[in-house]
Amino acid sequence: MLGLEKSIGACAALMVLTASYINEERNLRRATYAYCVQTLLLASIFFMLSTVEWYFALWGLTAILTKAVLVPYFILRTTKRVDAVVEEEPYLGGWASHILLGALIAIGFAIGTRIVSGWESVPLSVSVALFLIGLHLMVTRRDALKQILGICHFENGSHLTLAVMAPGLPETVEVGVLTDAVLLVLVCCLLAEEMKKVVGTLDTGRLSLLRY
Repeated sequence: MLGLEKSIGACAALMVLTASYINEERNLRRATYAYCVQTLLLASIFFMLSTVEWYFALWGLTAILTKAVLVPYFILRTTKRVDAVVEEEPYLGGWASHILLGALIAIGFAIGTRIVSGWESVPLSVSVALFLIGLHLMVTRRDALKQILGICHFENGSHLTLAVMAPGLPETVEVGVLTDAVLLVLVCCLLAEEMKKVVGTLDTGRLSLLRY
């Protein structure tokens, strides 16, 4: 059991590293591929937990299908349709962004370790950190597609929390939550495409141009 707990903690820690890379990587395609890796790490945690509770295997398979296949497909398809390679200039970049990112991760671990003290403290801390990094993306990035990846951080963090804090959640609820996430990303990608057509940019700071 100790080896399993360490493996889960290691995968969770790697999820934070992928989130940090996504935050700072300005190439949208590479950032999306990194999100695939993050989701596969989450699915790996589910599969490891399936050795204790079998239904986590269904969680893992569902996560791979929806979050590692469908969501990246929609984002990559949108980048191709709008001919977007590099994200729009962020509000906050460079060293200031790195420092803020490090502070948010530290806050996430400080909160997580205060809530629980067992092996669950690492994945729970990662969940909080993912939420904060997603918020960082939503607030400091101008690019609509990069902000969609921020939403994906929220979703991955919430599922990691559910796995750790509410392991008895029925698979039907899990599928429902994931379906909502996929539909949200699809709608956001469609809106990003329309924004590009009308405004000529994915810079959400210029949405005021849509006013009559």
